[in-house]
Amino acid sequence: MREGDGPAVELEEIPTETLRPWRAKIPGVEVTEEAVIGRPGAHLADASRDVSLVVLGCRRRHASVRPHIGPVTHEVLQRAIAPVAVVPHD
Repeated sequence: MREGDGPAVELEEIPTETLRPWRAKIPGVEVTEEAVIGRPGAHLADASRDVSLVVLGCRRRHASVRPHIGPVTHEVLQRAIAPVAVVPHD
């Protein structure tokens, strides 16, 4: 963040910084960043109309006996038009 820019600049950089390692790891995949207000699951489900595949990450819960998905993943699985891949990661 540059001096005098304020918090807005920092917030705008969060998606870019978060996605940087993934862009480096898989450079051939097109990524579009979009900041929206509202329920993430609803926005991702709506965005699924224009894509071939929706990929969602989910954290592995080592103490859990059964698989667990969160509310965003659940909503996307219920409402998405495109196929959805849920990829566990640490």
